[in-house]
Amino acid sequence: MEIEMTTVRIPKLFFDDHAERGLDTPTIIGETKNHYFIRNDDPFIDELREDAEFYADDHGPDYLPRGLKASARATLAALEA
Repeated sequence: MEIEMTTVRIPKLFFDDHAERGLDTPTIIGETKNHYFIRNDDPFIDELREDAEFYADDHGPDYLPRGLKASARATLAALEA
């Protein structure tokens, strides 16, 4: 039985921040002006999710720009959908 690969559309802002910090990052398979598409079975998706959880947490870092925290929350929502 084959498992169907699906894609996840996530915001570029948080993804780019994650990648710029040198963390393991899922492979981009497509993009629009504001979003990337990644595979839901990418080996680095869990690291992206954990980082987004840290950024999105209300008790997480206060020094982050508001837009980056919002982008992390949107990333989590996309990964959980």
